[in-house]
Amino acid sequence: MRVARRPAVALSALALSAIGAVVLPAAPASADDIRDRQWQLRTLHVAEAQRITQGEGIVVAVLDSGVDANHPDLKGNVLPGLDLFDGKAKGQVDRDPGGHGTSMASLIAGHGHGPGNRDGVLGIAPKAKILPVTVERKGYPALGGALATAVTWAVDQGADVINVSLAGGTNDDLERAVEYAWDKNVLVVAGAGNKETNLGVNWPAAYPPCLAVTNVGPDGKISPNAVTGEEIDIAAPGVNVVGATPGGRYATATGSSNSTAIVSGAAALVRAKYPNLSTHDVFGRLIETSKDAGPKGFDETFGWGSLDLMNALTGQPDGRASKTAEPTPSDTAAALLPEANESPNSKWDKIRGAGLFFLILAVLVLAVVFGIRSLRRRRRRRATDPVAAPGASVGATAAAGTAAGAGPGLPVPPTQPGRETGTPPGETGTRPGVVDDQAGQGDDSVWRPPAR
Repeated sequence: MRVARRPAVALSALALSAIGAVVLPAAPASADDIRDRQWQLRTLHVAEAQRITQGEGIVVAVLDSGVDANHPDLKGNVLPGLDLFDGKAKGQVDRDPGGHGTSMASLIAGHGHGPGNRDGVLGIAPKAKILPVTVERKGYPALGGALATAVTWAVDQGADVINVSLAGGTNDDLERAVEYAWDKNVLVVAGAGNKETNLGVNWPAAYPPCLAVTNVGPDGKISPNAVTGEEIDIAAPGVNVVGATPGGRYATATGSSNSTAIVSGAAALVRAKYPNLSTHDVFGRLIETSKDAGPKGFDETFGWGSLDLMNALTGQPDGRASKTAEPTPSDTAAALLPEANESPNSKWDKIRGAGLFFLILAVLVLAVVFGIRSLRRRRRRRATDPVAAPGASVGATAAAGTAAGAGPGLPVPPTQPGRETGTPPGETGTRPGVVDDQAGQGDDSVWRPPAR
């Protein structure tokens, strides 16, 4: 699904999440001001989807700044977790003043509050449970090692989905951790990043086992602050999304953090509806039921398309990401050319390497051609200008030349009478039954008929 990896700048949760966050007061007791602001609920037909499943029995780990377990929209949905800064907090305290972790948790599993839970934030999977893992706080952004520890811990605690709306830079331990999650049938959903702080798709989203998410607005268009890259798998709502923050408050923000949490909620619904699906199949169902957006098929802006929640729950994957196309001549040529997103040094290295390859190939071809021509010339010389054996007479040489020059169908000169052919080189004297006609003679002339 994905081929190459591009470097990106390490960043904190705040860098991945909200741009221009606006803090709002708690929702009025009456009504649905906050709920009405949640445009993603209408776009994704969440009410219809939640009539099929609400994520019962699914645990979603949220690796972030912690979660305010006492927020009215989350109360009862936050399990005791892990806080890498304070062993007593259990991840149930949000250490970000802006409430990033609480906001992500509410978009996944917020159940609202008030009469009929009609007020406040409604998440995609309101009956799923949140397993909070605090990996950063103000002044201490998440690092790759901390994320690796958190991913491994969440897997071992039984998480079904891991939401990572932040990044910690590339790290061997982190890569092994997300591979460990995949092997243990746990889906890691990670944010691609935002242009303001990132050069490309970030880690862990850039690792193949992760479902990398970018964000779109209410019009379905890609967010102006979204990064692009071949690592992106799917797009989801992320522009002007309202989420819960500590103290019963709310904030509106834009960024791939929001879309990541929404896709994690969708993954929770898919896992609840299809409990026997492997992580590979959940991954495939989400991207192969998405709405194709942008250029047909995969593209580096939307990935395989925009999240289609109802289709993910009731439709059939179309196999678009599983098909392997035969290589075309243009693909072969492209493999020899530097990619557009490579550094200048990398481009010149490939050019020099290709030049050296063709130079060596040309030298080998010339060597073979000259070798064949030389061999042919040597054979012609031997055929037309034979060298007389030491001690042979002129007549013998001429006879030998005649024999050498004889072509197919021409008679072979007779053998000397009385001499056995095929005598090993250097053997002298006579053998029983063989007459040595050179004994006592001074020449080695060819045989002549006896005088009459």
